[in-house]
Amino acid sequence: MAIKRRWIIVVTHPAVLKQIKNADERHLSMQAAADERNSMSYLLSNCIHENPLHVAIIQRKMRHRLLELIPDMLIRLDEILKRHITVGADWVTIETSHLVLECISITTNRVLVGEELSGDKEWLDLSEKLSLAISEAGLLVDLTPRCFKQAVAWYLLPSGIWNAYLSKLSGVFEEREKRMHDYDTGLAERPKDAIQWILEAAGPSSLYNLCMYILYIQFSSIHTSAASLMNALFDLACHRESQIPIQREIAQVLELKGGWNKQALSNLKSVDSSLRESQRLHPVTTATMMRKALQPLFLADGTFLSKGQWVVVPAWAINRSTEIHTDAHTFKALRSLESSQTDRESPVDAYVPGDGFLSFGLGRHACPGRWFAASELKLILAFILAQYDFKLPSDTINRPMNNFRFFSCVPDGTQRLVFRARGKALR
Repeated sequence: MAIKRRWIIVVTHPAVLKQIKNADERHLSMQAAADERNSMSYLLSNCIHENPLHVAIIQRKMRHRLLELIPDMLIRLDEILKRHITVGADWVTIETSHLVLECISITTNRVLVGEELSGDKEWLDLSEKLSLAISEAGLLVDLTPRCFKQAVAWYLLPSGIWNAYLSKLSGVFEEREKRMHDYDTGLAERPKDAIQWILEAAGPSSLYNLCMYILYIQFSSIHTSAASLMNALFDLACHRESQIPIQREIAQVLELKGGWNKQALSNLKSVDSSLRESQRLHPVTTATMMRKALQPLFLADGTFLSKGQWVVVPAWAINRSTEIHTDAHTFKALRSLESSQTDRESPVDAYVPGDGFLSFGLGRHACPGRWFAASELKLILAFILAQYDFKLPSDTINRPMNNFRFFSCVPDGTQRLVFRARGKALR
C-alpha cells in the first residue's frame, strides 16, 4: 500500500511476523519508524529517540509504583466518579469521555509527576490538551516536506499552552535538582515518580529535554489508554450480561484478599479477560510492529524491501482472524479466561502479546508501557464495575462506531452511557 511520504508493505505471513519480531534494529528499525511517524524530533526533542531512557523507566518502575499507590489512586478515582456520576437507583446519562479522560489522566500523572503536580487541575488540563495537540500535529508534520517540517511543527503547537505547561514542570525539575544532595544524604525522602527517575537517569541535561521525556510519556499513554477504557465500557455496555460475572468475581476477590490491594488486583482475571477481548476487537492502532528498512533486504516470504520502505502488521485484521478465533467478530468478555481453563498456556492478561493478539505488537519491541497500561485500565474498570451498572442510552442503539485516521482507531467521544449505582457498592 502507498500513502503520502512512503511505501508500506503490509505482511501477514507467520514466517515474516517471526522475522520482524526478532529483527536486528540495524536492519529493520522500530526506532526509526517511530521517530519518522510521530515527528518527535521536530515537535519535542531529538533526545526522545537518541537517548530513550524513558523506556526502562516505563518498563521497570511505573507499574510497580502504580500498585504501591492503589489506596491513594482509589481515593482520587472515588472523587472523580462522585463528581461525574451523581446517581442513585435511577439511570442517569453521563458524559463518558470526560469521565474516562480524567480518570486516566489523574492515575497516569500521579506516577509521572508526584502528588502535588498531579493534584494541580490547571496543569492536568494543559497536559491533556498538549498531548492531543502533539498527536494531531505529528500526523501533519509527517506529511510535510522536510524543508518545512520544523516551521509547521512550531506553527501547530499552541504556544500559550506549551509555555504554561513547561513553566510549571520545569519548576519542579529545578527544585528536585536543588534537593539532590538532601536525597543522597538522607536528609529528605527521595520522591518516587518519573520526574525523579528521569532526573537521575539523564545526567547533565537541559531542563527542556527533561520536560520532554515527561511530555512524551503523557503523549504516548493518556489518550491511548483513555481510548482503550472507552472501548471496554462500550463493549460491556452493549453486553450487560457480561457485567454480572465480573462484578461477582470482584466481590469475591475483595472479600478474600481484604479489600483493594495489589493481591486483589492480580486476581481479577475476568477483568483482565474483558480488557483483552475489547483490545483484541478495538486496538488503538490498526497496524503494529512498524519497522523501517535501514538497508535492502528480503523478507521470509520472498518480498524485497528497499531501503527506506516500511513494513507493518495489520493487527486489526489478525486480531479478528476466523482462523485463530471462534466467532472472531463477537465480543466475549470471558473468552481468554475460558480458553485458559482448557489451555494453561493461553494468556488471560491484556498485556501479553500472542499470535492472535497483536494490539501491543510482538517481540522485544512490543509496547514497553503495556504492563502499566493494563494495570491502570484494570484498576479503573474494576472500580467502576464495583460501584455502578451501565448501559447504552437505548436498547435499540448499536455499539458506537469507531473513527479511523491513518492507523489510529478512536472511539466515538460524543457517545454517552447511562449509569446507576449498584445496590451494594464495593468500596
